[in-house]
Formats: sequence, C-alpha cells, structure tokens
Amino acid sequence: MGGVGLLASATIAVAAFFSPVDAEELNLNGSIDSYSSAYYSTMDNFETAASSTINIRFHNIKLLAKQYEQQYVERDIEFGMPVNLAFLKALRNIESYEKEFINFTRELSFKGKLFLAYELSQFQYATIFGCEEEYILSLMNSGNLEMQEVALNAIANWGNSNLIKRLSDLKLENVFLQQELDELIEEHC
Repeated sequence: MGGVGLLASATIAVAAFFSPVDAEELNLNGSIDSYSSAYYSTMDNFETAASSTINIRFHNIKLLAKQYEQQYVERDIEFGMPVNLAFLKALRNIESYEKEFINFTRELSFKGKLFLAYELSQFQYATIFGCEEEYILSLMNSGNLEMQEVALNAIANWGNSNLIKRLSDLKLENVFLQQELDELIEEHC
C-alpha cells in the first residue's frame, strides 16, 4: 500500500483518523496535505516520522500547551457544554503521548488543567489511557475544589467500578462533593 496523492483541506479533527499508510502534513491552522512520497509529517512545534503509528517528538511542550489552551481563552466550564475534542484526539494519536502527557499537563495553566479534565470526561472509559486516569485521580487528591469537581464529573461519567473503588478512602473537605462521592461509591461498589 502507498499513500494517496490527494490534496485535502479539513479541520484538525481529521488528525484523529490518520491512515497508517498515508504521509501527511498537518498544520494547526486546519489544513492537511497528503503525499504519496516519503512518510513525514509536521505539526508546528513537533515533527513526525510516520509509519504504522505516528511518532512525534515534542520540541516545545510549553508552546503545545499554549496552543491547546487557546481554544478556551474566553470560556469557562459549564457542565454539559459541548467541546471540540479535535486537538486532544490528535494528541492522543501520537505514539509518545503517554510519555509526554505528564510534561504536557505540567505546562497547562489552572484553567487548562480543568478543561483537559472536562474533555477527558467526554470519552468512554474503555478508551482512556492510564496516564489520563492517573491525572484525574491526582486532581481528586489535589485539595482544590474546582479540580475535584471536574475530576469527580469525569469519574461519574466513566462509571468504572474499579476506578471508583480506588476513591473509597478519599475524604473531601467540601461536604457536597463528599456526598456526591459517597453516593457514587455506594452505587458502583
């Protein structure tokens, strides 16, 4: 199989559906160009040598975090609001995603961390990476009310009994969040 010599213009959401044999150049401005030649991709601040998986080296984690946060500059989290998961889906397709995830989250602002947790809550639990689950658990243990609220929302949306059992000894300072957690534990354990 070889790449398809097709020029396509699409949103970054297409990055979540890369064909393993197509060589593509992805720009964060939303355009994707496919070539039938050598497998090589770039995404502004990281580059890819594509084969059956996408292998991206993050050159500048800080810049990547800022690009991620740009979509939420003028927004606040409202539970139930729709979000565009395209950027996160593209990141999750990167071969080194689990290795780079912790560094990526460290570079996010407080608001960026909240939005990342909210976006993760939109995925089915079966598709969650271990690093993402640990991230949500770290927010639950952070002692910060907003982080705990968003993390508890993710855990409730996922509904995984084993994950919920891991929280059975956690005591939250906020009475209402503790009540929600207790009800979740009772329902699933």
